[in-house]
Amino acid sequence: MKFSIIMPVYNTALYLKKSIQSVIEQTYENWELICVNDGSTDDSLEICEHYGKQDSRIKVFSKVNEGVSVARNFGLKKVTGERVIFLDADDWLALNALEVFSKYPLSVDFIIANYFEVFTNGFTEAKQINVSDISTKETKDGIIEFCVRESQWRNKDWYGNLRPVWGKCFSRELIEKSNVTFISGLKYGEDMVFLLSYLLECHSIAFTSESLYYYNRTNEGSAMAKRSWIGQEQGLLYFREVERLVKNRVSEETLSDLWLETAESDWKVLLKSEKSFVAKYAIFKNLINTDLYRRFSEKTDYQEISKKKKLFIFAIKHKQPMLLMLFVTLNNMRN
Repeated sequence: MKFSIIMPVYNTALYLKKSIQSVIEQTYENWELICVNDGSTDDSLEICEHYGKQDSRIKVFSKVNEGVSVARNFGLKKVTGERVIFLDADDWLALNALEVFSKYPLSVDFIIANYFEVFTNGFTEAKQINVSDISTKETKDGIIEFCVRESQWRNKDWYGNLRPVWGKCFSRELIEKSNVTFISGLKYGEDMVFLLSYLLECHSIAFTSESLYYYNRTNEGSAMAKRSWIGQEQGLLYFREVERLVKNRVSEETLSDLWLETAESDWKVLLKSEKSFVAKYAIFKNLINTDLYRRFSEKTDYQEISKKKKLFIFAIKHKQPMLLMLFVTLNNMRN
């Protein structure tokens, strides 16, 4: 069994050596590392090429900057292994990751592992729960439900992070047969849309409690850390794509949770922006009058609703942008 590890690379010279080294030192040796340099302006390309000259299993490609989704799609066209793994260039793999994944037969379409979160003062392991706690029905629809509603589970023990493509092992055959790709125009939530598209095609899914991936939260230059307010279009595109994929499999309440999480993410970015208070207020006032805000604030008889969600929906339903801004600000101060 051969593993193809796809690594999009953009200005991550500070972390890149550790990331590549974690692949080279794998206890399982049948792999290829596909480094896709996405127009880096630092030393990232030189570092990749240095390692590529030392190990023929490391293949380096360079292209103009078009974003992580295009870079990953480029990498998918270059894979030759039966298994596909995604590795971000500022993260790294546990040294036994491929060995653990190799124990699962190719008949298993999807393997989900646990992971570590890395902070400046150390790292923590994601909490573990039984598979039945993720999917009470132990069905694919149950896992999809959990994935979409993850925001509602964050105050409980939960098993790994189902939304990102990292920390997981995919079937190249299934990806190609089902034509699953990343949406190039999507800059927010692209992992989850790809994952759900893939999950819908899966017949066999496995979980391992072993932590096989190190997710680096110390990189302040990452796409997540640098996100700035550019409007709600990306959030809308993300929500619409997820809804298109799962609308016949999950409830309206589940979709409301995803919408609220997406909207709240936008609110936080907007409030942290350098726009004036008057400009922020005007944007909030406009947002609460848009279609999705009306759609999900009109319903109030949600079965599982947090206090935070109640407050947000109250402000939206009663067309109170100032109150919504206050609720969001206070919630940010608590977290």
